[in-house]
Formats: sequence, C-alpha cells, structure tokens
Amino acid sequence: MRASHPLIVAAVALLVVLSSGCLKEDKGPTIRVKLELKGESAQSVVLGNNTTFLFAVSNNLPENATIVMSLEKLPDKWGYSFLPESLVLKKNAGNAVRLNISIPSDTERTERIMKVTAKVQGSSTQKASTSITIYVLDRTLSLDVKSVSKGATVYFNYTGFLQNGTVFDTTDGSVASDARIKKAKEFTARTSYDPQPLKIGQGSPTKGFEDSVLGMRYGEYKAFTVPPDMAFSHHESLRINLTERIPMREVWTSSEFSRAFRQEAAMYLIVTHRQWNWTCQVVAIDNTTTDRPVTIEMQPTLGATYRPYGWDTKVVGIDSSANGGIGEIVLEHELHASDVGDKAQVYNKSAPKEFDDAVITEVVEGQYAMLLVERSHQPLAGQTLYYVVKVHEFSG
Repeated sequence: MRASHPLIVAAVALLVVLSSGCLKEDKGPTIRVKLELKGESAQSVVLGNNTTFLFAVSNNLPENATIVMSLEKLPDKWGYSFLPESLVLKKNAGNAVRLNISIPSDTERTERIMKVTAKVQGSSTQKASTSITIYVLDRTLSLDVKSVSKGATVYFNYTGFLQNGTVFDTTDGSVASDARIKKAKEFTARTSYDPQPLKIGQGSPTKGFEDSVLGMRYGEYKAFTVPPDMAFSHHESLRINLTERIPMREVWTSSEFSRAFRQEAAMYLIVTHRQWNWTCQVVAIDNTTTDRPVTIEMQPTLGATYRPYGWDTKVVGIDSSANGGIGEIVLEHELHASDVGDKAQVYNKSAPKEFDDAVITEVVEGQYAMLLVERSHQPLAGQTLYYVVKVHEFSG
C-alpha cells in the first residue's frame, strides 16, 4: 500500500482534534466582579435637587482586590461622588457603594443615561458595569399635579444612612436583607417592607424629613441631609409659671414606678420623688388593669426649698382639699432675668433618660420663665441623617 501524503495526514489530525472538543473557542476571562444596583435604575429628579443610587459590589476573585468606581456620560455642570470611591474587598466579600448625584438648577429638562463601572484596580478585564437613568423634571408644578403638603397622607419608599455610610432604616427589603450593605447598630428589621404611610404635619419620622419632602410629586426622588437639631435631638419650648401649682397626687404606671423608684409599688410605701426630691407615699394601686396604675401622694414641707429644675424653688402653700380632694401644692420659683442662659433640667418619667437638658431662654419677672428643652431619648439622637426618598403614592 502506498504511504499517505503528509498534508492529508495533518488535515485529518486537525479534524480529529476539533471533533473531539480539545480545541475550544476562547470566550475571554470570567468576570468575577459583581455590581448590583439596589432599587430602580431610573429616577425622576427635580432641577436643583440631589439623588442617590445604591450599589452592592462583590469580589469573587481568588484574592483580595481594590475596586475602583467610575461614572461615564455625566452631563456638564452636574456633580457626583461615590462613597466610597474605592474599596478593598477580601476574596468572596462584598460592600455597598453610594452614588450621589446633584443636578444644577439651570440644566435643561431632559433624560440622561449614565454608565457606572466597578473595576479591579490594575486589571483591564475584571470590571462590571450598569446603566442608570435620570429624568430631569421642571421645578414648577402644573395645577393638576398633586404634591406633598401638610395634612396629606403620603406613602414613601426611603433608605436612611448615617455619616459613616451604614443604613439605619429602609423600606426596601432587598437592602435590609443584603449582608453586603452594612447596617447601623440602631437598625431594626421590619416585619414587612412596603412603602410607609406618613401623615405630613406630625413630625414623623423627623421634622427635618417632613420639611424636605414638602412639595415632592408622585414618582419623584430626592436625597437630602437632616442635621441633628432637625432629627432626633429636637428642641421643645417649655413655659413655667414662676408661681407654679401642681397636684398633690400623681398617677404612674407600675413600670414607670419600678424604673423611677427602683422597686415594686406597694401600698403605703414611702419613697423620694425623682423630680421634686421630697417624700411621697403610695396611696392606691389599681390591680384591675394590665399596667396597674399607682397613685402617690406628695408630702413636701411647707416653707422648705427644693431644686427640681436646678434652681431654688420654695413651697409656699399646701391645700389637701383643693381640686376635689386631689390637693394642690403652690411653688415659688426663684428666677430672675439675670438667670437667662443658665442650664436647667426637666424631668421626664416616661423616657429612658429621666432628665432632659434645658437652657433658660427668658424670664419675665413675677410671671413666667421659658426653657429650651432638648429631647434626646432616641438612639439616633445627635446624629446627622442622610435620606434618599421616593414618593410612592398619595392616599385618597
């Protein structure tokens, strides 16, 4: 038999290799960086306002990696920032990145599509991208457009952040359940993650939140910052008559009594009042209700001086028969115009912190004193809060 031609042998060998699957098409590297947008990719934002997009970034490389964020196709004069702009992730780990975008008030009403990329530093192939869209709305509202106003009940979707980037509250279940998005220690999981109804005008969740959402329309997004004095460290004014009249008897819940006096209530028990610093006695306990209300009777000394607010207060009258047998104690507060600016304290028997800090802001001789009281019992008191909010719908 005659030997085969060398070219024919080579061709046959190549066909065998191809048919056996040993030579495969090069599909490029496996992308091991994951960029996941949380929430909607398109937002409607009013000229001059800010908004925020939240991303979860994952590193599935076999080693640690530095991920760098970038934004393309941002219109001129628009501002943006990534928080953080880059992050070091351990292998198979993730974290959250916030993209804040500010829209100038003099830009045109338009639609803008931008590209967000998470890229491994030093690599040209390990990156992931997604697109976001902003629909720019005019600042003026036509007469037929409903907007957030006082007295209205509005359903909101929102996520709240602290300055360190952690989430302290959200209505988005995917944000709440995603371990890559770090939560503040004050974060409490909800039983359901539906849009939250808020009646505007009641200061909920904070006065600063309410003020910032006024005028928003259906479907609109907005991001804003709430300073501590407009959040959970709000101030209240308190007026105290310089001749103050208080009842001789007070009713406490059993839980309030136990916390304030460090013991369970019992009939005829004598304790020292937490606010007034005089003795009082338990004269009644109602065992017919769950909270077992406890009635105490004040026992101050006539003519004695006490310091319930941080200044001298004198007992000038005691009448056990006043107010239908409830009784009345008459106090004279020794305050003068020269005391304005001094610190004071206000007792709050229902709060975790029993005494609220206060400042004397005004004293009208012989009439009254005004105090500025700081209510700071919420765990987030003193914190600056950052919200991104969407108006989901209006009630009715």
